[in-house]
Amino acid sequence: GIVFQDFRLLPKKTVYENLKYVLSERNLNNTEIETRINQALINFQIERYKDIKVKDLLEIVNKGK
Repeated sequence: GIVFQDFRLLPKKTVYENLKYVLSERNLNNTEIETRINQALINFQIERYKDIKVKDLLEIVNKGK
């Protein structure tokens, strides 16, 4: 079957908080959530952005265009 997902970021939350929110919806324990967040930050090479709010990150990205 086909699964449609709505990927919406919470603009007033940080990158880290957005990742934590998504993973907390999966009923994972805190250790697993932290492990997965850290791995995602590393895999996508976005560790330096983890404490930046999404709305601010979008402004940074748009300035580079």
